[in-house]
Amino acid sequence: AGAKRKRFVLMSSVGVGRRTEMPFPVLNACGVLDAKASAEEAMVADASAGGYAYTIVRPGQLFGGPYTNNYYLGTLFQLDKDAKTQDVSVALGDTLLGDTLRSTLAEVIAQLLESG
Repeated sequence: AGAKRKRFVLMSSVGVGRRTEMPFPVLNACGVLDAKASAEEAMVADASAGGYAYTIVRPGQLFGGPYTNNYYLGTLFQLDKDAKTQDVSVALGDTLLGDTLRSTLAEVIAQLLESG
């Protein structure tokens, strides 16, 4: 428990707390949101036992490349829409919706880790 951590940042997913509300049951068809919920619960319990701070980041659908696995699917589903958008919304729990620019997500996580 804790293993001398000061802070833990876990990247999870929008919809983890709303797995039974549409459209999240569709997204959870293979149990991905269930697994992420289990990871969140385990991390919260470990942080409590270990006495360290934690932050759970729940981004929406990622966009903004690179698409190293399949460029054509990224293009087909218009995953580069509004690539100039870098706004960040913050709320407690699992209440927000929206897409997330990959580079913005990376910056948010880096800032969280640096803030200690």
